[in-house]
Amino acid sequence: MPVRLIIILTCILFVLTSICVLFSKQIFAENEPSLIASRNIDGTVTFTVKTATYNGGYAPRNAGVIWITNSQNQFVKTIKVWAQPYRYTLVRWIANSGSNTTAAITGASLNTHQLHTVTWNAKDYQGNTVPDGAYTFNVEFTEHNATSGNMGKYKTLSFTKNSTPASNTYPDETYFRNLSLNWQPIVVDGTISGFIKNSSNLPIQGATLIAGSNTATSSVTGSYNIQIAPGTYSVFCSAPDYQEQTQTGVAVLSNQTTNLNFTMIPLAIVDGTISGIVKNSSNLPIQGATITAGSHSTTSSATGSYNIQIAPGTYDVSCSGAGYHPQTQSGTAVLSNQTTNLDFIMDTVSNDDPQQAPVAYVLDTNVPNPFKTNTAISYALTKNSRVSLRIYNLKGQLIRELVNANQTSGRHNLYWDGKLANGSKATSGKYIYTLSVNGFETSKTLTLVK
Repeated sequence: MPVRLIIILTCILFVLTSICVLFSKQIFAENEPSLIASRNIDGTVTFTVKTATYNGGYAPRNAGVIWITNSQNQFVKTIKVWAQPYRYTLVRWIANSGSNTTAAITGASLNTHQLHTVTWNAKDYQGNTVPDGAYTFNVEFTEHNATSGNMGKYKTLSFTKNSTPASNTYPDETYFRNLSLNWQPIVVDGTISGFIKNSSNLPIQGATLIAGSNTATSSVTGSYNIQIAPGTYSVFCSAPDYQEQTQTGVAVLSNQTTNLNFTMIPLAIVDGTISGIVKNSSNLPIQGATITAGSHSTTSSATGSYNIQIAPGTYDVSCSGAGYHPQTQSGTAVLSNQTTNLDFIMDTVSNDDPQQAPVAYVLDTNVPNPFKTNTAISYALTKNSRVSLRIYNLKGQLIRELVNANQTSGRHNLYWDGKLANGSKATSGKYIYTLSVNGFETSKTLTLVK
């Protein structure tokens, strides 16, 4: 293979590898906290120093200067100069600053040594806030015609400019006394900001975010912002129908934004339960009453008890039984994985009430049950009635109607062959058969097996 072709293929492979690495970093960092840089900390430094004579040729008259340098000993700003007409004697300062006195306090040399108290606003001579880091106060003074070979006295004190306050005093020295330095940052809140989305990358509105004692709610786009003091936080996120999440160790810096996204996982929907007792006005249990909520029905046991497993929601729950006035209780709330208690006290129907259900009609349990090919459903009427007998699946869908006609009093037998209305075979499982007599219903369940 020619050398040129090998070189070209190697270059292509390198480019593709670089793209893959960048793309993978973007994917894995999607939900990781990241800091979006902003400007540096503002604040004020107060510095004090009193110079002391070394008995120079002009003592106690002295010329002096205080200036700031960074960690690389680069000039930042002159704070104070008392030197006229002897500024030329401040050899170190001139070499470092080029005699720059922009925005400095300037004046004549002093007849005596004094206490100097100066402040620095953390800006350079051009008025720009300097980056956080180490800075040095430089003090130089002379009492003689100093030269580069015979300079005056010199002292430095350093501190770190960041969001943490600092206050220090220092021991007196031979030529420098009353030394102190106090850094007071202006601490500005930081921001935690991001998006709340589901696993399909769609925004979630109304999610609750908590960091410390601060809260926020996600917008229609899923975005949120929390203004909070600098520190390290655990950030909690919750949303209806989603699992709660907490991300720990989220660092917030002053006047900076930490980006923090959440991808929420849906909760598994668990049915709730409607449960209770069906009794008559004498407080005796009623067996065989039909209780219906939505498309779900059940019958009360010998003790009058019943249970309906049903999806969370709000339902109208009805109860009917032979010889009793039907009842409906509206607005019954069902919560996931919780039980709602709902009892019924049924009133007996009078024999002379023509608008009520028959004094008695009986729906028997189908025989056989379970069944494979055919099952018999029997019922008895106490008088001529309008009757329908329907088969429903557990979703409440009508799959077969066995009769819908006027019938005489007495016992009646119907048969279901396990087929749907279209003639196809129903699948194995439980079904509900409901007898309606003059508009009053009662239901039971049966099981088809194959």
